[in-house]
Amino acid sequence: MPRIENFKVAIRTGNVGTQEQPQFSFNGFVCQFEEPTGGTGAGERFEGCFAPRSVPHELFLSGPEEGRWEVSSIDIHYELSRGETYDIHLGPVTLDETNAVNLWRERPQPCFDV
Repeated sequence: MPRIENFKVAIRTGNVGTQEQPQFSFNGFVCQFEEPTGGTGAGERFEGCFAPRSVPHELFLSGPEEGRWEVSSIDIHYELSRGETYDIHLGPVTLDETNAVNLWRERPQPCFDV
């Protein structure tokens, strides 16, 4: 399993936002994004990063402690220990205090035409 040196997220909020700062769980530890910009209100875009420098066993974006948060898209940029980078795009999801979305996706296998 690869080691994540750093990852960056860009979260686009749909019609229902939240005033809470996004939190995530990395290997069971609740964390705050570093260098946050933007917001999580309706139609806003939030960006943040984190440098765990660790092997991921789990990586979840948490829902707000109160209310709902309609996320229209999540873009994640991973930087791995061997200098590899890749991007993942996730579609819409509605989060609340009872659920979370899994942000960890293994690097897709390279594909080519034959």
